[in-house]
Amino acid sequence: MADVPLHWALGEEMGGVYAEIHRDHGVDLRTGEGVDAIEDKDDGVLVRTTKGDTLEAEAVVVGVGIAPNTELAETAGLEVDNGILVDERCRTSAPAVYACGDVANHQHPVFGRRIRVEHFDNALKMGTHVARVMMGKDEPFEDPHWFWSDQYDINLQYAGFAYQWDDVVIRGSVKDRDFCAFYLNEGVLLACLGMNRGREVRRSMKLIAGRARPDPAALRDEDVDLKSLVPAS
Repeated sequence: MADVPLHWALGEEMGGVYAEIHRDHGVDLRTGEGVDAIEDKDDGVLVRTTKGDTLEAEAVVVGVGIAPNTELAETAGLEVDNGILVDERCRTSAPAVYACGDVANHQHPVFGRRIRVEHFDNALKMGTHVARVMMGKDEPFEDPHWFWSDQYDINLQYAGFAYQWDDVVIRGSVKDRDFCAFYLNEGVLLACLGMNRGREVRRSMKLIAGRARPDPAALRDEDVDLKSLVPAS
């Protein structure tokens, strides 16, 4: 329905780059358009779009997102809102009950807001952290989050969570699809998107977790090692 894929997470420019990747590989990617009807035929399926187009296919795959399964938590009297509400240490509203993974709506100490992440990397890390908290290691879950996907010959990675931004700094070449895009808000680095630059995305995670305010010129300069920009602890 949006004008570009991942518009909410990446913005129009970067979302447009994702769209170009698929179109360059022969995908008929429709944006700004919805499905009005799906009709079964003897030899397949007929799809009618909101723009009035008719598409014939052998099969249709529908991805419409998920809803967190909170029925058990609600029955137990836990506070829920787009998932099970947990604090910085993944504790629910019940003193001895914890939640983690896709269902946990986590009060993230780095971003200062609630985030519910549907990704296996978060489930693994958060589950391990909850086990440690339950055994007495009283520390907040501060992982800045990391996502990745291999699409065709391109490795896509994203670290952090840019809930809003006022500047996007590019390192590398968007045209060559070999770059990092750094999302900043009031000077604070919130996220890093990388195409074929996994090492730099991973290195940016310490900057994101540390609420760093790196010099945009240094982020843009490929001769500057991101590790050198990590704030002293």
